[in-house]
Amino acid sequence: MIKTIPHTLKNFIDSTMVSCPKCKSLLKKEIEILSTLVEECYECRYDDRPFAYGRQNKGECTCEYSSKESGFIIITCETCVLDEKEQLIKEKIKKEKNEFTEKWNKATIEERLAMYGSKKLTYLAKKKAIVNYSKMNKNELIHVLKECTTISDFPIC
Repeated sequence: MIKTIPHTLKNFIDSTMVSCPKCKSLLKKEIEILSTLVEECYECRYDDRPFAYGRQNKGECTCEYSSKESGFIIITCETCVLDEKEQLIKEKIKKEKNEFTEKWNKATIEERLAMYGSKKLTYLAKKKAIVNYSKMNKNELIHVLKECTTISDFPIC
């Protein structure tokens, strides 16, 4: 039986292939080995219990494990895995940008001011010639600025 990583190559790869049909890089083939617990040591036995303190001497575990082949051959294309991860990251960033843009476009002036930090709000207060702006905290700055700020003041640079 064959497992492929990434899973999108499942329908395109068989066990006789040497290179990836998608990116032409070499495929890595391994036999999956399962590790099963045979005998648990005294300290590990109570690690997950709420009344136990857990292992005192980490790294001195005496648990016994056995290894056996699972019968699966894992075929991996590391280039495609990296490409897939990069694509997922780009999609996540794009989604976050779209969510922020929607939130920004629907926001009132007070909500937009709340999205900024105190340094930017202090800069805007200085630009608007507000008295004692340097002694105000973020909430006070937002309260004062919401009456004298217009949409054309955004973005604050």
